[in-house]
Amino acid sequence: MAIEFLCNIWKVEHGSAAFVKTPNNKHVIFDAGRSDDFSPAEYLHKKGVGEIDVLFVSHPHNDHVEDLPNVMSLLKPLVRMKNSDCPDDLVYPGGKGNLKEPMKSWLKMEQTYTQPVTEKEKNWRIKESFGGVEFNAHCVAGDKLSKAAKNNLNNYSVVVTVQYRGILIVFPGDLEPDGWDAVLAHTDLSKHLEGNIKILIAPHHGRRSGIRRGEHIYDRFLKLMKPDLVIISDVWGNESTDPEAYRGYCAGLDVECGTTVEEKKVLTTKTNNCVSIQVENDNWKVKLF
Repeated sequence: MAIEFLCNIWKVEHGSAAFVKTPNNKHVIFDAGRSDDFSPAEYLHKKGVGEIDVLFVSHPHNDHVEDLPNVMSLLKPLVRMKNSDCPDDLVYPGGKGNLKEPMKSWLKMEQTYTQPVTEKEKNWRIKESFGGVEFNAHCVAGDKLSKAAKNNLNNYSVVVTVQYRGILIVFPGDLEPDGWDAVLAHTDLSKHLEGNIKILIAPHHGRRSGIRRGEHIYDRFLKLMKPDLVIISDVWGNESTDPEAYRGYCAGLDVECGTTVEEKKVLTTKTNNCVSIQVENDNWKVKLF
């Protein structure tokens, strides 16, 4: 039986890279991270993916756009979505002259993707155009952030929700507590958190800065979403990740690894090459590779 919906969260060390294939065979990428020995764009290209329908970029820190040169040359996204209100002084702290990759490709993309999406079949906001998969994106401008928060590019991250047949997946980029407060106050994110199976990609790679305010756990969004499973994407040996902060807020999901099935509340790409969320004939599964 064919997989009708697929979401892969890839191991790209301290980076961010995910891929969704919709029931009508559209391809969507979330961020463009890579590791020294794995390029998601090269992998997809070798698998016969010649075009990406939508590229969502949470924010242009290097670990989220490292693979952008390959994405642009091999996959040629039709549509790009990002926060248009990221200040240039945060995106290009050294100015736009003499840029190196991947920011050189980022600037070129900024100069290329300048027109609004007019074709219905390319509009990611119309779920019928994407086989019934609903995408929603939420972010804020600097005037909605506190004085301290507006100087941190992480707080301009785009939060993307993906919903399909009762499954909810949330990609929050590197959003930190002050950014969460602004997004929850000034967007309709809270209206797009319905689902029977809820999976959160941990903000800021599961690091303490994404889940704690000082010594205290920032749980406002966790209480609102009520995730079943949290996925952490970070490099092996990094001790700043904080998986224990999430466990008490997760209900747990059955996860397949080879021939075994075990309930998990937190998964990490530190020890798995890929976390795959799949739907076949109304049946869902989470698999590790």
